[in-house]
Amino acid sequence: MSPQVAERVQDAFAGSRKANRIGLSDFSHGRKWREDLADASILEIVDRTETAGWLISDDGLGSLVGRIQELEDELEQARLAAIFAARANRDSWAKGDELAEAAKASARARRKAIEEAADAGER
Repeated sequence: MSPQVAERVQDAFAGSRKANRIGLSDFSHGRKWREDLADASILEIVDRTETAGWLISDDGLGSLVGRIQELEDELEQARLAAIFAARANRDSWAKGDELAEAAKASARARRKAIEEAADAGER
């Protein structure tokens, strides 16, 4: 994430956590909210004590969408790293007789589990 994007995301997040609220009637009748939105990137619109909605600026939305994309990329990288880590000891490939013997040895080692699975189907 570039420093500029990180700063915009942080500002938008901080803005959403501050008391940047505007009443529904002030929102519908006034124009001061435009200045507040430019400063905060995110405004909470409240109707009495209930949140009626959120108002987000173009920059704020761009920052949030960018951050979501970065988090999705990080998650994908973490998943790939986990897959590779789980398969780290599985890099000995075999074929032919060697593969057949390895499969038989694996089946013999897991014989009880295989038999239990086979017996469960007969019940």
